Amino acid sequence: MEDLAQIERLAQAFWKEDGGVGPAPRDAVEALRVARAA
Repeated sequence: MEDLAQIERLAQAFWKEDGGVGPAPRDAVEALRVARAA
């Protein structure tokens, strides 16, 4: 589960960097997980 926690932190960082407010959308976390698996 360490990888999932890291993916969630990355998604949150990208979300905030792009001006997002609040938690990153779940689909953003899912997209990062799929991209990392490829």
